[in-house]
Amino acid sequence: MSVETMANPIDTLKKIKGKSWSELRTRSEQAFAVYSEQIGLSGKLPTDEEFLKLIDKSQFGAEKVTSEMLFDKFCENSEYSFFPSFRQQEKTLEAFRRQFGEKGARFFIEKADRMIDGKFDLLGYLNLDFGSPIDWHYEPVADKSSPLKHWKQFDELDA
Repeated sequence: MSVETMANPIDTLKKIKGKSWSELRTRSEQAFAVYSEQIGLSGKLPTDEEFLKLIDKSQFGAEKVTSEMLFDKFCENSEYSFFPSFRQQEKTLEAFRRQFGEKGARFFIEKADRMIDGKFDLLGYLNLDFGSPIDWHYEPVADKSSPLKHWKQFDELDA
């Protein structure tokens, strides 16, 4: 770390002067959460292999669990706790068409099909192409890809 990027201790002290203990505690917790994420102590998602090891295979009656089996189990359990619309697709579609009509249904289906192809309308831009499969690090307006680094390492003021 260069001297230019290091915080001046006097400036830091000036910033915290007059802050409440509650604010100082909250900001410290936030800073610690960011730092622990950056060094890999938290916020890390499991790989596909790690995720599969976390699954209780006895719930599926199979040695190998597939994504289709996970989706089916999700739908099976959704009636009781989450997204009942997954289990009652016909009733959901009927309610949707009643609310938005056939024209609305066609509009949303066309949008969804474009999204599957990696094309989005975003911030006033129409039909931005993020590729297929979608590259979530690509910025199509500037035709640039973001580097793979922790979100806190980006300068939010640098366009």
